Amino acid sequence: MPDIDAYVADYDRFFGGIDVEGIDLASANRTSFYISILSGERFLTGSLLARARETLLAHAVFAREFFRKEAARRDPRPARSPKVLFFVEGVNPAVEGTIRSVLAQFPADEARVALAYAEGERFPGQYDVVILGEFLARGAPWSLATLPGAILARQRRAGLPVLRRASFRAWLLRHSLRTAAAAHALPRLYDAWPATVLVTASDTGFWGRCATLEAKRRGIATLTLQHGMMADAAGYVPVVSDRFGAWGEAGARWLRERGVPAEKIAVVGAPRLPDPDSAPRRDRTALAAGLAIDPARRWVMLATNPISLGKNAAMLEVARAGVRAWEAKAILVLKLHPSEDPAAYRAILGSDPNVVLVPHGEAPLYDLLGAVDAVLTFHSSVGLEGMLFDRPIVSLEPFGEENPLSYGREGAAAVARGADELARALAADVPPGSNAGARRAARERYLKDNLDAVGEKSAAQVRALIRVLASEKTP
Repeated sequence: MPDIDAYVADYDRFFGGIDVEGIDLASANRTSFYISILSGERFLTGSLLARARETLLAHAVFAREFFRKEAARRDPRPARSPKVLFFVEGVNPAVEGTIRSVLAQFPADEARVALAYAEGERFPGQYDVVILGEFLARGAPWSLATLPGAILARQRRAGLPVLRRASFRAWLLRHSLRTAAAAHALPRLYDAWPATVLVTASDTGFWGRCATLEAKRRGIATLTLQHGMMADAAGYVPVVSDRFGAWGEAGARWLRERGVPAEKIAVVGAPRLPDPDSAPRRDRTALAAGLAIDPARRWVMLATNPISLGKNAAMLEVARAGVRAWEAKAILVLKLHPSEDPAAYRAILGSDPNVVLVPHGEAPLYDLLGAVDAVLTFHSSVGLEGMLFDRPIVSLEPFGEENPLSYGREGAAAVARGADELARALAADVPPGSNAGARRAARERYLKDNLDAVGEKSAAQVRALIRVLASEKTP
């Protein structure tokens, strides 16, 4: 049987280097801190360090099963010349859009795409695309299909206090299997597909972080690109990649304030955001015909968020009442987040003739932004995107929480906590409202601070940065 300490050390090399609040947690708990905290499920209570050590012991319990025998290796694809490797985790449209826009700057013989999940049809056919699962060994003794029972049995026998809770054992099992999959699949990915530079749109999600750490262990240059507005530190820091491509000086400043070294940050703009002056889109009349909306009426768009349905419903209630109070014949265009089920909103809306529900995929966001008279949002980059199209923005905050994004605090958007405030904001900020000119000037200042460039200009700047990284470090 392989020595368990050797495998713990191997995990350390793969996931190490994480420092939180001055504690070198990697030296104390190896994989456990990564899968428990950075996966977004914060089960830890009490002494972080003590609990992390307990979790490391739990990992040692199942690691013996994973590595009882060496997994049979196979080479799913032959080794090829090094290229830029774009790694995509999940189906977040912002992440995917960021990668797609930069990928288009490279010819097919210089770049390829690796996906954590099966989404190959979403990327242009001229590029090599691989699913990470292709690099998992099949039929090994530690097979993900056959091992869970043995792991759970050993966990129960271990006698650790933290393992007495069945819910925690199940949680640990789930993440442990995923960790083992990453530890096996990613090295084989890089063996088969050598890379000069790894590009991700997030190095804080599980697979993006794993891919970045394994690339760094091999001496491959790594770049992470900002994919949305920065608000929650857990979404962007700590930065593990060699370089982080920020949208603008505001994003770079935000990172520096949270301890990211200035030399790690490059301001490159937002490649996935369109240039409103050149981006193709349907005009308002064509869009109105497709959505069955009267083009002569005022349109106000509410963009929902991947927050709770209760909070989105609270925003919707204020939006319906506030828009109606502002202008009785105005239409509220309810643009749903890609993660949301329209059925829940249909039940809330009933047959309201003054609200048009637009599920994800029914109308392009930028077509809508080019057509509406104002945008309502909370905690979403849609606010910034609306500013690109010179639309008045209102930050809706009806549930007692301040918008973590600084739209309202910096004067680029009005703030409304109730229907009356919303009606007043729309009356003042939507042209020819009394405040429309001043708010427009504030939006322009906000855009200048937050966006160095957009679209192809930004993508070209990212491409130039990738070339620099490739020249600085070779695998």
